[in-house]
Amino acid sequence: VSAMSVSAMRVLLLGLLPHIVHGFAASPKPGLRLQPRASRRKAPVMAALSRRKMLGGVALSVASCIIAPRAATAADGDAERDQWKRAVADIDKLETNYESISAKGGDEVRKYLGTVGDATLSSATTPMFKIDKSLKKLASDADDPEEFLNAVEEFLLRVSAADSMAYSANFAGGSGKPKPPSEYLRLAGEEVKDMRKRADKVTKALGSS
Repeated sequence: VSAMSVSAMRVLLLGLLPHIVHGFAASPKPGLRLQPRASRRKAPVMAALSRRKMLGGVALSVASCIIAPRAATAADGDAERDQWKRAVADIDKLETNYESISAKGGDEVRKYLGTVGDATLSSATTPMFKIDKSLKKLASDADDPEEFLNAVEEFLLRVSAADSMAYSANFAGGSGKPKPPSEYLRLAGEEVKDMRKRADKVTKALGSS
């Protein structure tokens, strides 16, 4: 190639260079598409809306985490509340019909207390069965947890005393001058009356929450 030809090519390239550079600058990068000017104006707005939507979702998630445990607790306590209501109804029945029930022996009284039964014994058929566990579960749901637990403790003491007297009636009598079964059953009946009064205090302390 002659010197004249090389010079001419240099001039030609220098003249075309600005156009080549401008073409690269205006051309989109591979894999990208240029947005219309109107779309570019909307981009910041759309981004702000997206951030607002994301923050709203986070807030809802946090609120769900806060509310869910309380709802779960309330749902979990429904079974225990129902058992307690049925237990009080059974205590009412025992107190009202104590004479006829106790006439069948101490174990008949203890059936209502949930302290004796066969292999099928459960809280579904005998509400007082394991009532202590159900009441303790309700403590956190009570209007006044401290007052509620105190009332529960007094109630359970009466249940234990009534059960002890009714149990002793099964083995009373014999030689000497021991107390007859009827005396133990009478004492058990007194405990049942006191137990019913304590049950009202438990219900009051539990409240409606």
